[in-house]
Amino acid sequence: MTKFTAIILWPVVYILDVLSWLLGFQAFKEARDSSNKLFKGIMQRNKGFFEAGDSSNSPILTDK
Repeated sequence: MTKFTAIILWPVVYILDVLSWLLGFQAFKEARDSSNKLFKGIMQRNKGFFEAGDSSNSPILTDK
């Protein structure tokens, strides 16, 4: 009986494992894309601060 149960359950467990791996990979890809967008947004917002010699739109040096 246990051999029969193992033969039946093995493909089900394997398919669930593959599906969970695919879903996890998709979630990782979406998290990576959103973190890249966040990083690009921060760099775009602080672009004036990082440019050398231009502090006109710097978020830190506001009083002139």
